[in-house]
Amino acid sequence: MAYPQILERIHFQSIDSTNAWARLNVETCNKNALTIITADEQTAGKGRSKRIWISPPQMNLYATFLFYVPLNQRDIGNIGQIMALSAMRAMEPFILAAAGPVNFSKNVKLKWPNDLLIGDLKCGGILTEVFQAGNIQAIAIGIGINVNAPKEQLQTIERPATSLLVELGKAVSVEHLLDLLINEFSSALVFFKREGFSPFLQPYRNGCAHEKGEEISFHLHGKKINGQFVQISPQGLLELRLSCGKIIRCSSGELEVTK
Repeated sequence: MAYPQILERIHFQSIDSTNAWARLNVETCNKNALTIITADEQTAGKGRSKRIWISPPQMNLYATFLFYVPLNQRDIGNIGQIMALSAMRAMEPFILAAAGPVNFSKNVKLKWPNDLLIGDLKCGGILTEVFQAGNIQAIAIGIGINVNAPKEQLQTIERPATSLLVELGKAVSVEHLLDLLINEFSSALVFFKREGFSPFLQPYRNGCAHEKGEEISFHLHGKKINGQFVQISPQGLLELRLSCGKIIRCSSGELEVTK
């Protein structure tokens, strides 16, 4: 099964969640297409760990990328990281354009496994869901990016956050950002099918916000583990050195960087 060259766009003015729509329609969407479901507003957006993703109307980017892969597709657990890398690249032109007039020095960085940061503040998140659809898999990657959310809106979010508007001092076209993201991810998807995660490993490491030796608290299933960041493994896993010297590899969980 080849990855699609066909792109299909489904847009809603308002929807509960683009991922929820994808989940309900995996059997009926075009199996040969990359379907992009977008919305001006989500009334029940979800982030990781079942958190609410605040999705006010016509401010930010809310999208789900739905596509189909064989059951034996390798490295499928890394697809969220590839979306994060694609989103980082899609945001970079706006950062570069702002660098001159406002002396902007912050870059978009990746917080493992697939959050988007500007400075130390989160500006985007990704939620990946996998479903079996007959003899193939359906992959739904939801992405939310704070584009034009003002500071007062961001202050209502549970955790510290920022937006391109706040950081750059000017509004950004959500549609333009989406076009760049579609171009980046659709190209990456074709390459990923052929080569797996390995070609994306070093670019992901280069974009990673974590530094070797950085103190990190790792939360998994209610348990907190403290250690030092070692590296992102060749499989895209987090390597953490415990106080006893043992290095563990983590495939999921949530990081808290200790400053």
